[in-house]
Amino acid sequence: MKKRKGLQILKDNVYSAYTGEFREGITDLNTLHNIALKSILRKKNLKMVKDNSYRELTEEEKAKIEEFYRPYATVDTLYHRVYTSRSGRFFAEYIPEDLYACRIERYYTDREAARFLDNKCYYYSFFANIRQPERILMRMGGYWIDPGRRIIPADEAKKIFVNSTDPVVKKAFNSEGGFGVSFPGENDRNVIFDDLLKNNDDIVIQKKIKQHEAYRTLHPESVNTLRIMSLATRKGIIILKAAIRIGSGRSSVDNICNGGFFVGVGKSGVTMDIGAGADGRVLKEHPDLHYALGGIKLPGIDNAVKLVKKAHGIMSHCRIAAWDIAIDEEGEAVLIETNLSMAGIGNIQSCSGPLFGKLTKPILDEVFYKNGVKRHTFDDFANSKTGHLIIDNIKGAATGYYRSGKTRAGLLTDIALKRIDKKAVLPLLSRYPELTSDELRSIHELYDPYVKNVPTIYHRYYKGTSGRFYPEYIPEEMYLCDITRYLNDRDMAFYYDHKCYYGRLFDGIDQPKTVVMRINGIWLDDDYRVISPSAALKYLCKENEAVYKTAQYSEGGAGVAFLSMPKDMPQKEKESLVRTTLKGQKGADVIIQRPLRQCEETKWIHPDSVNTFRIVSLIMDDEVHILQAALRTGVGSSKTDNGRGGGIYIGIDEDNCLKEIGVRENGETYKAHPDSGATFKGTNLECVEKAYELVKKAHPMIAHMRLVSWDVAIDDKGRAVLIECNLTLGSCNCVQMVNGPFFGGFTHRILDEVYGNISRKE
Repeated sequence: MKKRKGLQILKDNVYSAYTGEFREGITDLNTLHNIALKSILRKKNLKMVKDNSYRELTEEEKAKIEEFYRPYATVDTLYHRVYTSRSGRFFAEYIPEDLYACRIERYYTDREAARFLDNKCYYYSFFANIRQPERILMRMGGYWIDPGRRIIPADEAKKIFVNSTDPVVKKAFNSEGGFGVSFPGENDRNVIFDDLLKNNDDIVIQKKIKQHEAYRTLHPESVNTLRIMSLATRKGIIILKAAIRIGSGRSSVDNICNGGFFVGVGKSGVTMDIGAGADGRVLKEHPDLHYALGGIKLPGIDNAVKLVKKAHGIMSHCRIAAWDIAIDEEGEAVLIETNLSMAGIGNIQSCSGPLFGKLTKPILDEVFYKNGVKRHTFDDFANSKTGHLIIDNIKGAATGYYRSGKTRAGLLTDIALKRIDKKAVLPLLSRYPELTSDELRSIHELYDPYVKNVPTIYHRYYKGTSGRFYPEYIPEEMYLCDITRYLNDRDMAFYYDHKCYYGRLFDGIDQPKTVVMRINGIWLDDDYRVISPSAALKYLCKENEAVYKTAQYSEGGAGVAFLSMPKDMPQKEKESLVRTTLKGQKGADVIIQRPLRQCEETKWIHPDSVNTFRIVSLIMDDEVHILQAALRTGVGSSKTDNGRGGGIYIGIDEDNCLKEIGVRENGETYKAHPDSGATFKGTNLECVEKAYELVKKAHPMIAHMRLVSWDVAIDDKGRAVLIECNLTLGSCNCVQMVNGPFFGGFTHRILDEVYGNISRKE
């Protein structure tokens, strides 16, 4: 995904706030602040009032609105005027569109997360168990991906596209209103593909679906989809409203801004009397085909509802969502798109009535009150993303403060990262001799064409620990602040590096067996179906052993708990122990899994911990390359092998054997395990080949992240099992100390790419 800079976001907000407009398909609506959103919505609705001569609300109607909303907020009655005039029915319970966008949706939806989760390239991962249009190709992060999720070169992708049947090209994000959707004919495909190569936008290319005859007759030129809005609650998924979107004219899409319109659909699947179009018009019949819009029985509604209830669970960070669903020739529901935020509610309320119906008051109570006390807009600031962005950076920059599981590392600025990293390294340097003048000269010969004042303290640290000097060592502060920022989309990584998503993101990759998980306070089973908290408790009490992990910010083993309960433990004691363990997670997103039994090849070195392979991979030249491999092992009574928990990194050579020296993050070195006494050098670990295979299969699934550090275990059945992937800010220190320069033969190419194609001395 193209990175959006703060300056661009500021420009978008100023432009929208001043003009009441936004640039279709360019402005990211999720980044607009309330002032800009209110300006856009008010201008749009004022224009509808003027163009359609909507009647004024009566004083009695205004009084009812004021009375209904008095406990919550002062509302603009403009929106009630629009809905009432269009539908011919007045309800005080209508939700003003600005109140929805600026307060209600912001409460129920992590709009920043929605920016990244609502990317069509990831639909085939997140909704792997949901019927979707047949996939032809995708481009993610600039790389072409085939249906087998392999990275392929552009010329191969072009052949697939040119020879495909009925392709539909879609922009993968920021495609509201049908923006970026095209239906290329056979004679146009070479030109269209060449045009696609002119930018790096994420796109999906799918086979056009053949819709059910009942939907095709509504408007044959377009695929006419159901719009279903749903709400995720702790008890399950609630269907709020449903409508059918119907195209008009010669448009191939049913989007409102392309002439389409909404018609409400009741629970029985029968259409309501009126259609609502983008310009505020009200329709009783189709503008081209002239059939009456009301009373049409639509097949497949039940299947569409089942799809939504099945799909919404994994998107629980966005508790309100709007789903666009087609019904195919067999009457099966097919997911076309999900709108996790900023879907707009004006048209669906105009043709279907108040969005929340009987739930309006309970929902407003939840949004505006907490424990009976009215909420403030800055509630829980310190725990918000903005709060961490400010607080963590101030602490990091001022004092070098960093604490695993507490500091949101992905939000740290370069100033804070450099201060934190140097605070960790500088106290260790007194152990090691100064670099020689020849060594310093060779470092500067390599790095001076790229950066000013290369920090040589890291070379001293790596040489002092390993006993080997290389000018190609990558200083960690350059790695964190420049290289990983360039190679990976750190904003996206902040959300995708979430263990609850692994089951879908890495579908087909072996992982520990999930018992239950919690996303945004919503409990889910291992198939991402919403379950009640009491049901989750029952699942957990059946597990004699389980590993409780916070889904994010668990670096260094933070937020990981191992729970063991004897089979004969009384049920009440089990429930108490589970609740106590979860209380320690402090309401965070968590995933609870069955413990992994590791293979003898890795177990013998330290049986108490699950010892994993740390493997670093890089996407370069349309291929996944393995850069680094090390075995991580725990020490003492630790059940984890994490570096920050005192674990030891041991390098692996080209023959899959352990190297001579292992290191801890504090610079301590070992030739044998301090507890078991097992010597490292020459120990063969042929099973690492299975870990390499896993990494090469998994990395293309997250191609936006060109550089990934993977933690992979080998279980007692000999399978490679993904434990964790570090999409950004995985340290480069220990693997360099045990293996040498981080990028090896790619060093010059990476420096050229990151810092510019600079002529260097050979």
